[in-house]
Formats: sequence, C-alpha cells, structure tokens
Amino acid sequence: MSRGLLAWLLSSLSLLSLSLSSAAPAGELESLQVRRDGRVYRVDCAWTVAADAAPVMAVLGDHERLTRLSRIVIRSEPAPGPPGKTLRALTFRPCVLFFCVEFDVIEEFRRPRPDLIVTRFIPERSEVKSGSSRWRARQLRPGHTRIEMRAEMEPDFWAPPFIGPLLIKMRMRQEAAEIIANIERAAAEASRP
Repeated sequence: MSRGLLAWLLSSLSLLSLSLSSAAPAGELESLQVRRDGRVYRVDCAWTVAADAAPVMAVLGDHERLTRLSRIVIRSEPAPGPPGKTLRALTFRPCVLFFCVEFDVIEEFRRPRPDLIVTRFIPERSEVKSGSSRWRARQLRPGHTRIEMRAEMEPDFWAPPFIGPLLIKMRMRQEAAEIIANIERAAAEASRP
C-alpha cells in the first residue's frame, strides 16, 4: 500500500470517528434482545437518555409526537374508542434489508403510574394478531433517565423467513442513536416553560 493511500485512509478514518463521536447523543443503548417464539416477536430494550423522566414520559405519551421519534412510525394520532379508554392509531413502516412492510395498529394506551406506559394492540382493528408494550422511565440522576421497553407482536402479514431476530436486532441498533437523540430533543422542548 502506498504511503499516500495509507495517509488518506488514516485521515478519512480519523474524520469519520470524529464526526461520529461529535454527532453521538448523550444517551446510549444499554441492551437489546430480540427473540422469536413461533410467529411472536419479543423485544427487550433499555437505553439511557440525557433528560429527566417526567418530560421523557410526556414525549412517549404524546400521541402526535411519536412520528418525530422514529422514522418507522409514519402515523400516530388519537383514535375513537369507548368512553374511559384511550386509543391511538399508528402506522408503522419498518424495513429490514430490502423488505419493507407497512401496517396499521390501533392500541389501547394506559398510564397506570407516572413512570409507566402500557399498551395493548386491538387485533380486530389492527393488522396484527396480537401485540403489547410496556415502557418504564427511571430517573437515574438529574438529567439522566433509563428507559426500559418490553414489547411483543404477532404479525398478521407475511414476512420472509430469513428476516429473523438477528436482522431485526441489527436494524434496531442502527436506529437507536437517532431515536435517542430525538427523545432527548423532544424532552428538552417539552420541559421548556
């Protein structure tokens, strides 16, 4: 390898690492597990964000703000439902490799405690057979919160058999930094007077 090519390669790698480190959010993905049991996918995830728990939960509970957190969520809005229940309509468009699928979900949204959000998909109004999620925000110290998410879903659509937990996990890891930065930004906006 010529010295000129080696110097170019090293300077490019240095610039790349500098740009990645300066663009990285203050939060980080701590853990991510994706499993498939038959047709049911299960995800356990934890990450920290540089924000307080109350504005983080306000952002996660804002039905119309979810589209700003992840590019996979392309629609999020309140949905009509029975008295005393909060429903929201979501449209997801995840892509793994070259395979993309768009599907709609109506979910029941509950917030039993200030630090907890629980959702349950309503299969008869959704394009999934079943699904639920549980989001918990724990204040670690001022300005730092740990978000723990557990979700499961049984799709009611075909997906290629090669798209399994490993590829889904890789895609989620790629999206994590953007989602963390978006949560931090939205929580900062939500906490302004």
